[in-house]
Amino acid sequence: IEVKMSPTKVELKQLLAEQQKFLCAVCGDPLPRKNGSINFPLVDLHRVIPRTDGGIYTEENCRVICALKHNKDVHGNLGIEKGENPRLFALRMTMDDYRTAMRMEFAIENQRLAVLRRMNELSPELEELFAANLEKTRATKKFFKQRAELQLGLVDMPIVTALLGIRGIGPIGTAELITSIQIEKARYPSSLWAYVGYDKPAAERHVKGQKGGGNKSLRTAMYNIGMGLIKAQNEHYPPIYGAYKQRMENNEKTVMHRLPNGQMKEMAWSQVNPGRRHMAALRYMNKVFLADFWFVWRTLEGLPTPELYVNERLGHDRAVIDPRSRGWVF
Repeated sequence: IEVKMSPTKVELKQLLAEQQKFLCAVCGDPLPRKNGSINFPLVDLHRVIPRTDGGIYTEENCRVICALKHNKDVHGNLGIEKGENPRLFALRMTMDDYRTAMRMEFAIENQRLAVLRRMNELSPELEELFAANLEKTRATKKFFKQRAELQLGLVDMPIVTALLGIRGIGPIGTAELITSIQIEKARYPSSLWAYVGYDKPAAERHVKGQKGGGNKSLRTAMYNIGMGLIKAQNEHYPPIYGAYKQRMENNEKTVMHRLPNGQMKEMAWSQVNPGRRHMAALRYMNKVFLADFWFVWRTLEGLPTPELYVNERLGHDRAVIDPRSRGWVF
C-alpha cells in the first residue's frame, strides 16, 4: 500500500512558487531568491481558507506571498498608514527588535552549551568569542528594553493603565500583549487562546515538518507573564495555578507522557513529571488571565463581549471571566 506523505511547508513553498512562475500571488512582483533558488525565510504561505475556518496547508488552499506583503497587505500587521496609533506602531517595532536580541542571546548561550556537552570544556578562543558576543547582545537587549519602557509611557491607551495595575504585570509584559494582539480580531476568549497556542496540547499542535500552531513568541511572553504573577505573589491568579496543580497531583486520568529516554508512555497525571504538572497549571492560569484581559480590553474599546460557549450554550453558571474580582480596574 502506497502512503502519500503531505509535503512540508518548505516543499509546499517551492512547489507553489514554481506553479506561480516565481511571482508573488498578491502583488505579482518576483519572489525573493537566493543563489537562484527561492529565499524561503522571505516568503510566506497564505491560506485562502483561513485556519479559523478549517483551512489547512495544502497545494489547493495555499499561495506563496512575499512575507512583507503578507503581513502588510493581507493581514494589516504593519498598517501604520491605515490609521494605526503611530506610537503603538513605534513600540511594536522596538519590541520586534527586543525579541530579536533576546533570541540571539538564547542562540549564543545554547551554542555555548552544545560545545560544552561535546567537549566538556571550551578553548580560550571560543570562551572569549562567546563571552564577547553575549555581552554585546545583552547590552543591545537592555537598550531595546529601556526604549520600549519609555515608548510604552507615550502610548495613550486605557488598557495600558489597566494592565500595569495588576500586581506582577510590568512594562515589558504589557508591551508584549498590546503589540502582539489585535483585540478587534479576537471575537471570543477562545480566539485569543488559539492565537497564543493554548487551544490544544502541544502534541496535537505540532506536526512534523510544519510550523506549530499559535504564536511562539507570545507563548514565551505568556510564560514570563505567568511566572511574574506567581513570583510577585499576586493575590488572585496564583491561587488558580495552585488549585489546578493540586488537582493534577491527585488526578488518575491518563495522558501520554514523554519519558527521559524519549519514549511515549500512557501515565496518570499524578505520576507524570512534576514539571509537566507545573506547565499544565501555568497554562490553565494563563488562560484565565487572558480571558479577563480579553474582556477588559474589548470593553474599553467598545467591542462586544459575547458570553462564553459553556455559559451561553451549555448552561454553566460559574463565572469563568470575572476581571473585577481579580483586581482589574477599568
